[in-house]
Amino acid sequence: MQFGKFKIRLHNFGNFKLDGGSMFGAVPKTIWSKIYPCDDKNRITMASNSLIIESGDKKILIDDGVGSKCSEKFKEIYGIESYNALKNPELITDIIFTHLHFDHCGGVSYFDKEELKATYPNATIHIQEENLKLAQNPSQREKASYLKENVEIVSKSKLNTLNGDSKLFDYIEVFQSNGHTKGLQWIKITTENKVIVFPSDLLPTSRHIPLVYHLGFDMNVKDLLIEKGNFLQKASKENWLVVFQHDPNIHAGYIIQDNSGKYMLKDKLILR
Repeated sequence: MQFGKFKIRLHNFGNFKLDGGSMFGAVPKTIWSKIYPCDDKNRITMASNSLIIESGDKKILIDDGVGSKCSEKFKEIYGIESYNALKNPELITDIIFTHLHFDHCGGVSYFDKEELKATYPNATIHIQEENLKLAQNPSQREKASYLKENVEIVSKSKLNTLNGDSKLFDYIEVFQSNGHTKGLQWIKITTENKVIVFPSDLLPTSRHIPLVYHLGFDMNVKDLLIEKGNFLQKASKENWLVVFQHDPNIHAGYIIQDNSGKYMLKDKLILR
């Protein structure tokens, strides 16, 4: 869609599945399963929605899904059926990775026979320095999410490492959030008094809008709840269009707060 002086397109790199209980933390299955049905293995379907922003000579990609180099066992565990790669990846000038968990950066590399190669050879990668360092030396709890074959290529790429909230371009800002994982950054795109935000795993789907609906994967829940609360407040007051990265049914919407203080989705949008 046309957004001010530039074009924004949503691209789903492919669906996968994660354990529903892990995706809703302390929320009982009797509650979350009513709004997010699961399969017989307790898994819910997750999208890999990303944004492509085109402005002048810039073609900017935000995250790129699980990638094409998954083993058959990996595909079975995560219910991966296919990977919808971009055509002409060499045209991507910049990639903003929200963080380096495998479902957000797995497409950064691919195997050419047995050789690992960069998918986007001409792109500058923008990443929080804290997240890159964590990905290079993850804790035991996060080791399964930060995969060497992804992090290795990122580390060798042309990098713009960031330290906290930063303005990347005239119309794109990033804001650091540490509740889900250290050094996650969510994206704010502004032009002509309009705002689109890409919160990544701070708010992964439209079904996660209630404050206490958060991931069992979140590393620091106390910080996450503060960060999410601040995000929801600003999104509702400033009329941000929120893009849900992992929602397979609802791509985006506007968040409002009712008279009781409860946050909810005002509009449900499908982006093309």
